[in-house]
Amino acid sequence: MLLVRPAGDSSIQEHVLAGTAAEIGFQHGHKLRVPIQAMIRTYARDAFRLDLHPKETFKSPGIRDDHKARAQAKEAFLDLAYSFREKIAMVDEEYCEEIEGIAKGAEVDPRWIYALNCRTELLPPRERPPSATGEPSTTAAAAAAVDEDGECSTVWMRTNEKDGPGGVLAQNWDWLEELKQYICMLRIKRRRKSKPGTKKGGAETDSSWFADILMLAEPGIIGKVGVNHHGIATALNLITDYSVLRGRVVYIACY
Repeated sequence: MLLVRPAGDSSIQEHVLAGTAAEIGFQHGHKLRVPIQAMIRTYARDAFRLDLHPKETFKSPGIRDDHKARAQAKEAFLDLAYSFREKIAMVDEEYCEEIEGIAKGAEVDPRWIYALNCRTELLPPRERPPSATGEPSTTAAAAAAVDEDGECSTVWMRTNEKDGPGGVLAQNWDWLEELKQYICMLRIKRRRKSKPGTKKGGAETDSSWFADILMLAEPGIIGKVGVNHHGIATALNLITDYSVLRGRVVYIACY
């Protein structure tokens, strides 16, 4: 089993999403529109280091911003975020359909949702020791700074043999306090267009194949901490060395 509900916290809302990837995405975005926009504003400020217009709506093309440098920085960032679409589609095009469904339901520019899902900072909310090039350090110095503060911890414990195969997976999550109010539980019943590898007459066929997922989630992000109907569970800890990612999208890997 996976301990997905924070201990002693009954304030976490639970949402049920069902259907194809695009349908699940739209339901996600529509039900969590306000939290998603709040998440974007928080991450834009604290993770992406963007100086947004105070009345930014997150829609495309958005409000007119006469602050040229600010507007250019935002567009360059969003274009970079959208460039990850190709990498995600190489894993599964339906992930892109879900992300774009979220954007449609939340009434935001889909590039913002790609940004939420493609971020790889996974860092404590404070400055890192800079590298020689001025970039955030990914060396032992950064790891030491994390050890000093303490970070997310994951614990795995096998169950007794008499209880059958399995165990308990648990973790703590150290992150921005203001985001706590937006964390939610998602129960997802995901239907694919066809079961992987299933063909009929040389073409993909509609199928009743489902994936059942229970996930502790951040609004707007399609993969996080959770467990599926196969009993496969994921937890997520701090990444101190970006080189291990090599362009991989962390939250897609968690889905």
